Amino acid sequence: MAREKPLTKISDVLLKIAKKFDLEIKIVEQTINKNWGKLVGERISAHTKPDAVSYRKLLVYVDSPAWMQQLMFLKEDIIKNINEAAGRQIIKDIKFQIGDITKEVETTSEENSTNKSEFRPLTKNDLVFADEVIRPIADEKIKVKAKKAIIKYLTVKNKK
Repeated sequence: MAREKPLTKISDVLLKIAKKFDLEIKIVEQTINKNWGKLVGERISAHTKPDAVSYRKLLVYVDSPAWMQQLMFLKEDIIKNINEAAGRQIIKDIKFQIGDITKEVETTSEENSTNKSEFRPLTKNDLVFADEVIRPIADEKIKVKAKKAIIKYLTVKNKK
């Protein structure tokens, strides 16, 4: 009798696919963007916006020179928080740059107070991300299921 293979989590499968096709960095960027407020705190998050990761260096836009100076003192703590949250060293350095920190607004504060749903609306970036992750998959059935799983993951709000 043949031994059955244990079931594998879809997240593990997607991570392997992402690594194989060099998409892991996109996952890192999305995760940092999604969790930025938790990683650095709401006060710092209000004055910053993470952008891209290149060669394990995170680019963060800052709204003023004063905040940029303050963040230089906090850089090592921010790197430590990101890497601890990831469970491994994914960021080695952070480059702070003055720039536009406007964040995408998903819902208004009135909608947030009345909306008790456990889901959040998808953004254009979410859909682009899902398409980038599934692009290398050849089998159409698997591609559709993977995209559904990614979208479901991205729309479920994290419970605190």
